[in-house]
Amino acid sequence: MSKNSGSDLSYNKILAAGAFDIKVIMVRRPHLPPCSELNDIESILDWLQTHG
Repeated sequence: MSKNSGSDLSYNKILAAGAFDIKVIMVRRPHLPPCSELNDIESILDWLQTHG
């Protein structure tokens, strides 16, 4: 079992499993809902004041 992270490390695990004829189950990442992105301390503090 491997999560599908899209990195070369995951791909190498799949290749190694194939070399030994081991079946692989890939787990896809869940879709995440949209979220706000805060890029500075002032924005973070403002958000905390209204949502925290």
